[in-house]
Amino acid sequence: MRALFVNESLNGGSASGSPIEQISLGQFTSTANQAPTGTGLANAITLNFGVGGSTSGGEFTIAANGEIGCNMNSIQYNFEMIMRVARDGSSGVAEVMARMLYADKGNEFVQVGGTFGARIDSDDTVWFESFSINFSPAINSKIKFEIARNNGANDQGVVGTFQPAGDFVGAWNAINAVSLNISKTVVQ
Repeated sequence: MRALFVNESLNGGSASGSPIEQISLGQFTSTANQAPTGTGLANAITLNFGVGGSTSGGEFTIAANGEIGCNMNSIQYNFEMIMRVARDGSSGVAEVMARMLYADKGNEFVQVGGTFGARIDSDDTVWFESFSINFSPAINSKIKFEIARNNGANDQGVVGTFQPAGDFVGAWNAINAVSLNISKTVVQ
């Protein structure tokens, strides 16, 4: 996917009408429900994006366990993560939080950017959340996205979705529970 924009400035410098192109390097998805094993930080899990793979130019490798490896020198990339949050129980309020973690060349993972989340008070609700972060990872560094159930809520929040049924099966694609799109911005 490519989108072409004209921008007056980029990162504080003047592009003065220079075309800016957003180039998608790959989208990775999972239709599987993913749930922490309990509330609190100790029960947080790393989101996975299906079977994994590599971006179109090999810039990133996405493992089946959700860990993302950076294979090239650092430039500005955009990571957009979209998740559908639901409650898998019949009562109470579920709160699911998500964040992006980064480990530079074997160091410990640290949070990059803010925490975002959703509060679900009905078992009939599937909530859509997305966040995007522009980031310049170092070569051989690692990235992952983590979700957790908040201690202040019940133990029922999941990243999940429902799937087409009846005559939709086979005619419509599955609904993603979580997806990751990695892109880069190029100034022409």
